Amino acid sequence: FRVRSWIGSVTASGQPISDRSLLRPLHRVARSGSALFAQPFAWGWLRGFHPARRSAEGLVSLPAGGGLVWYWPAIVVLAGDVLLIWMILVSFRSLRRRDRQFGPISE
Repeated sequence: FRVRSWIGSVTASGQPISDRSLLRPLHRVARSGSALFAQPFAWGWLRGFHPARRSAEGLVSLPAGGGLVWYWPAIVVLAGDVLLIWMILVSFRSLRRRDRQFGPISE
């Protein structure tokens, strides 16, 4: 499907701005005035370290300037994922160590 009125994922004054998604919640956007990011608004979007606002359309309204556009709560989720993977690896390591020390469990 094609949306005829689609201009781009980031626009300023109705003109598209260069946008490259590095990872899903991290975008490199060219320096501009205030811009509209075609993403549903959620608290936590930043341009550099400046918070975004909700536009009248319910999208992310970026402040003027440059820098990465990112969603800081994604860092918390990523940290939780890393912690979970670390806990799984530690538990498997301790199980393997116990098996070597006591031998396999037999019935």
